Amino acid sequence: MFEVEIRVAGALDTSRVSGAMPGFTADPAPAVTIIRGVLAPGEDLLAILNVLTRHGVVPFDVWVNTFGKG
Repeated sequence: MFEVEIRVAGALDTSRVSGAMPGFTADPAPAVTIIRGVLAPGEDLLAILNVLTRHGVVPFDVWVNTFGKG
């Protein structure tokens, strides 16, 4: 399991994130929205990024924390 943080360009309606991506939250900030959540083993980060892109959301910075795994 690992924690994910995705920064996307522009403000994003936080209800869209919580409705489409259970376990994730969005904290809108000026000019960016930060989407945070945890992916379980077998879940695909690329699939989430593709969904965002299909909806016109542009990810520009993605952080992954593997909880100390090398």
